[in-house]
Amino acid sequence: MPYIQYSVPKIRSAILYFIHNTLYLIPYTLYLILGTALPAHAKQLDNPVKANNLVGLVGILVNSFFAIIGAAALTFIIIGGFLMVTAAGDEEKVERGKNILLYTAVGVGLLFMVYVVIKYVIVVFTGQ
Repeated sequence: MPYIQYSVPKIRSAILYFIHNTLYLIPYTLYLILGTALPAHAKQLDNPVKANNLVGLVGILVNSFFAIIGAAALTFIIIGGFLMVTAAGDEEKVERGKNILLYTAVGVGLLFMVYVVIKYVIVVFTGQ
């Protein structure tokens, strides 16, 4: 077994860090377990996610995902159009721009169908 050399200051700082964080979190743990009032120096944190249940969280995640994909689709539409406009008679660039626009349109169509299916599933399971 190889000899492992430990640094005493690193061990000491790790132990102090653990003790400090443990003592700091005890009031919060008691608050969660017992439901008692928080100490005066503690602040009540607001929920940064504006969802109260799993369905709301899934809705927020789905909408965020579709917003990101929509921005990417807009970028590809701009790139495809730019390639077609700046082709200067080069048929290869025009064809490449058309393919980008076609595949982006197909992707957006599939994305819309997935969105409709997800919304339908949420309505069926939650009745909302």
